[in-house]
Parts: sequence; structure tokens; C-alpha cells
Amino acid sequence: MKLALICPILLVLTATTFIVAQDDRAPERRSDFRYSLSIIDDATFDSSLRPPLPATANMLTDPSVTLLQNQLLLEPSFTLRYRSRWSFVGNVVGVAGSFHGLSAAEFGIPPGNVGATAALNASLESYTGTHTQLHVRETHVGLSAGDFDFTLGRRIVRWGTGYAFSPAGVLDPPRDPTNPTDRLNLNEGRDMIKADYVHGPHALSLVWSSAALAPANANLHDTSAFRYNVLVRGFDTALIAGDDRGGDAFGGLTFTRVFGEAWEVHGEAAWREQGAVLLGAKYTTKYGVSFIGEFYSPPNTYTIGICPSHRQPAGSTMHSSMSTSRVCANCPDGSNGICPPRWSRTRTTGVIR
Repeated sequence: MKLALICPILLVLTATTFIVAQDDRAPERRSDFRYSLSIIDDATFDSSLRPPLPATANMLTDPSVTLLQNQLLLEPSFTLRYRSRWSFVGNVVGVAGSFHGLSAAEFGIPPGNVGATAALNASLESYTGTHTQLHVRETHVGLSAGDFDFTLGRRIVRWGTGYAFSPAGVLDPPRDPTNPTDRLNLNEGRDMIKADYVHGPHALSLVWSSAALAPANANLHDTSAFRYNVLVRGFDTALIAGDDRGGDAFGGLTFTRVFGEAWEVHGEAAWREQGAVLLGAKYTTKYGVSFIGEFYSPPNTYTIGICPSHRQPAGSTMHSSMSTSRVCANCPDGSNGICPPRWSRTRTTGVIR
């Protein structure tokens, strides 16, 4: 009899404790705000510099100049989320760079050659004194509704899998083979409207990107693109298709596969007028050091553009080039030959974070 009375009492006490515990929980926050500030001081030493002037001019002796560039970067960023549905993201980078140890006198121009001195000073203007820049990397508003995500604003999108090259990364920031990881976070996103649908292993993305706010020398166009991403037997694969306003349609295929904890292989194939193929691999040691190797076969095209030290003439068109030299239509020496590379340099960099 006593046991029959004790059991209901214990059940009532357990239920009461559960209800009290439920009531004691803190209410869910309606908004969440996170921010960060990164301060980077970067020192770069360039040696064995060659000025970006035509080799046929024969106006300089062999230089041996070391350039010190010091950059101070401030990178504030923030993310505001409201009720797990709305989000607002902002990320900018301010750069103040100073150059030391470089002038026209360092290149041994023969005395009295006023024209050569003036031309060299003009080409070195970007490598002397102090320069400031502001990069708006990202600033966009997002809305999540079930399996759909919508984005409006400037956002960094990485559809390509390559590190130094990315023929299929039609909306990606431009790749730099000498800086494949964007170590100073200076890449800027594209201004776009983006819709994503994710269901199970399938992901669909539809993007329209505007070039209205892009820099004049960026050679970007209004772009419409579609991407289908799916995981197949461990391979993260994607199909990409789209069209540039006033340009050509394009298509691409990408894949990534991870083996264990150290190896990763990736590849891309793209077609825009002509085909391009990239195959690569990355190996990461247990100490966190990574080694990357890539084979890239660019389209069999050449570029009609301008020389590095020559301003683009009115009415001409400049396209992106995939080689170290460029075929130029109006070189400073009056020829239409191959312009020399901008600089020949050896770099040592130190970063303090």
C-alpha cells in the first residue's frame, strides 16, 4: 500500500522538476553580433629589380637594387544575425604601404639622358613614397528560408578548386600564382544577387553579378551563372554554366577528393571559346606545412593589349592574359612585340599578426 502511494508522488515530483528546468532556461536571443579586428604588419624585400621598360631601348645598365616595402593593414569585420534568418556581413581592409630604397638614380642611367630618366621615374611612381588603399572585401545581406538561402551585396565566391589558377572560377577573385592563398586577405568579392538551394547531397546556386561598381581596369562583365554541386563516391564535384553580357557563354567542371588527413587532389576543366584544363594536388604534413603542385593548360590564345608601363589607348580593348609576357599593340618603343615582365624579383616576407 505504501509503495502504491510513493510511486505517484515520485512521478509528480519528477514532472515538476522537469517543468521548472524548462522554465529556467534562458530565452533564445533574437540577435547575435560578432566582430573582429586584425592588424597585420608586412615587410617585403625585393632584390634584383628590373624596371618595366622595353629591353630594346638599351638605356640602362644592369641594376642591382633592393626595395623595402612595409605595409600596415587594418581589417575590421562583423556579422549580425537576427532570429537565425537574417544576416548582415561586412569586411573591409585598409592598407598603408611605404616604399624605401628605390629611385631612378639607382639604375645607372647614362648622364644627360633626360628622356630615359623621366620615363623611369614615371614607371617607378607606384613603387616610391607612401600609398593608401581601402578594399571592401564583402558587405552583403542574407536571408535563410528552409532549404533556400538568398544573398544581396558584395560577396567572395569560390567555385574553382585551383590554387594558382582557376579556369572554372568564373566568379572567383583573380588568382595570383605567386600568392595563391591571398595571404594578406586583399581579394574583393563580386557584387551579386545569389540564391542557393541545399537538399541532402545536392546543392544548386543561381547568381547574377553586376560589374557596375567594379574597378575600370578589372575587365569584368555582368555575369549570369549556374552551379550544381553533388558528392559522388567521395568526390566533391560541380557543374558550372553561364554567360557574360556582351561576351561568350562558358561551361566548367570541378572536382575535389580528400584521401586520409594529408592528401587532396583537385581539378578543373572549362570552355570559353577554347578549352582549359587544370590538375593539382596538395599534401599537408603533420606540422601543418602544405605543398601544392598544379598542372595548367590554358587556352591557346594570345592577348592584344598594352604594355605594363604604357597607358591603354582610347578605343582599344584589354583582356586578361594567362602568360608572363604579353603581345602588345602599342609598346612605348613603337614596336608591336613582346613586352618584358614588370619585375624580376626575389621575395622574403614576414608577417606579424
